[in-house]
Amino acid sequence: MVKEITIKKREFYKKLNRFFFGVGNDLTTALIKNCPVDKAELKNGIGFRVIDKNKLEIFMPKHGFYVEFGTPPHIIKPKTKKALAFQSGGETIIVKEVKHPGTRAQPFIRNTFKAELPGIIIKNLMRVYGNS
Repeated sequence: MVKEITIKKREFYKKLNRFFFGVGNDLTTALIKNCPVDKAELKNGIGFRVIDKNKLEIFMPKHGFYVEFGTPPHIIKPKTKKALAFQSGGETIIVKEVKHPGTRAQPFIRNTFKAELPGIIIKNLMRVYGNS
């Protein structure tokens, strides 16, 4: 009896692990597809990990938060130098600070979760547990 329960428990965790990895893989693929930023750093930084056999963690670079929620207007000042330098119209511009107008929110994470996560969960439940 104990051996039978142990085997069933082991099989349960094996299937649960397959489910989490399937959801994690499909969800990160959808997030990468829906990411509005052209730069590869954000897209390449989106990933997942399974923690303690029962938690799925999605992660990405810090600036994914700013893409998702936008930023209010703010002032940019140099951190280590006395001034900021940038190119504009073929000229080098040097200033002490820049008044950034902020960025609009591009909620690709929330939109992906709302539109695609239910289908991803069902697909992986059927894949892992459908024949049980």
